[in-house]
Amino acid sequence: MVRTLSDNNLDDSDRKLLSDIERVGWHVVMIQEYDSIPGWAFSVGLFKTFNHPEIVVFGLPLELSGQVINGIGTDIQRGITFNPSQEYRDILEDVLCTFRPVTQRWYPPFLGYAEWYYRGDDFPVLQCIWPDKQQHYPWQPEFNKAWLRAQPLLFEPEPEEARVGPFLESMGS
Repeated sequence: MVRTLSDNNLDDSDRKLLSDIERVGWHVVMIQEYDSIPGWAFSVGLFKTFNHPEIVVFGLPLELSGQVINGIGTDIQRGITFNPSQEYRDILEDVLCTFRPVTQRWYPPFLGYAEWYYRGDDFPVLQCIWPDKQQHYPWQPEFNKAWLRAQPLLFEPEPEEARVGPFLESMGS
């Protein structure tokens, strides 16, 4: 059964999401690490409230992921716009991070709750991408190979280039 936003069948997590968006402008959804597949977190509501793309981040401890998204949300609330391919120093302490637009193909497996909220895929999303300790990003050849599984590249449309295989397998897709 598909729930609608006006449905009396909303559960507590649905009501919390709607309340958070009404109260502060966004909600953070956190997906737990599962069977060696890194967890991730994403915002819901930034686009509706501030006309800014939603944010998703992978491979960090969930508490930190939530802090990252809430920090970005607070910056957006203050009028800051995060743009693809620019680097930002204040997202993670002393680490440059960048953003890439997420391909809509990856919305259903990774951003389903946002699709429920927006009643489809008509909203933009930016993936916040963090580098390794030498400031190399996951698409660069010098990136620490041990960390490749931590962040899929959701700006890539094809599964192999996006490195989503292990994630999709863990979801039974």
